Amino acid sequence: MENIKERLNKNVLKIEEFYNISFEIFKNFIFKNKVFVILFFLVNVFISFTAENSQGIRGMLDILLIPDIQSFKKLWISFNLFLLLSLISGLMGILIMKKVADQIEGNNFSNLGESCLKYLKLTSLFIILFFLFSIILSFIWIIIIIVYFLISGIENFTPDNVHNVTWINITVCIVAFITLIFMIINTLYFIQIYYLRDLSIYEALSYNFHLCKKNKMKFIVPVALLIFLKILVAVPLNILNIVTTFSSYGFLTITLTAALNSIFKIFFYILAVIIYLNVEYSDFKKV
Repeated sequence: MENIKERLNKNVLKIEEFYNISFEIFKNFIFKNKVFVILFFLVNVFISFTAENSQGIRGMLDILLIPDIQSFKKLWISFNLFLLLSLISGLMGILIMKKVADQIEGNNFSNLGESCLKYLKLTSLFIILFFLFSIILSFIWIIIIIVYFLISGIENFTPDNVHNVTWINITVCIVAFITLIFMIINTLYFIQIYYLRDLSIYEALSYNFHLCKKNKMKFIVPVALLIFLKILVAVPLNILNIVTTFSSYGFLTITLTAALNSIFKIFFYILAVIIYLNVEYSDFKKV
């Protein structure tokens, strides 16, 4: 791992070098953390089965069209279980990044409690911000609808009116999506900084903005390639999953899909750490 730290500290790496180092660490991590990897895999398997059991958006639409207490109860339990498992999976992802960074930098991994506390704080903040964003977006949507009806002088609903309202809804969704993408692009290094360094949320966010000024593409391009690779590999499994939905092989395809997701998630966490450390070490040299 000392050799890897030297390589990260020596030069600004190219995409193939990011992947080579990440794969090298990936093999080492799998070998040294077998129990943790198995648990991570099981959590992702349970997430896949929970999502399959709730039938996602289709299940929610069925309940809205044909209200049923038992179906609603089933969906509510599945949703909460899915949310809980997703939070556990996210925490395990943070621990993967922490383990990898500590191994590279020669630190002892002994801050499990601190990592969990940071995760709880940041998750709570994200939930609060999500609700605030939803309220603001809903408020803006209501104002737009009211202004539209006042200006147009419409008093009754007609197919044309519904069509116009639909376009308003689509526009609001597009604006929300663009806002989300903008926020993601400008916080590419925030998670790594916050969990790998002894900094507050504000300090981590400030340093993240500093790193993002000239290093966005260093993160975006390798991650985009990884996502593209995952899509290529996942397409046959997704087709197989659809074909075997009502057969006895459904369990196998869901398990294989969860295994694939687990592998790509672990590799992504490692790649994110490698890119961040290289960018940070390069930034230190400029000081």
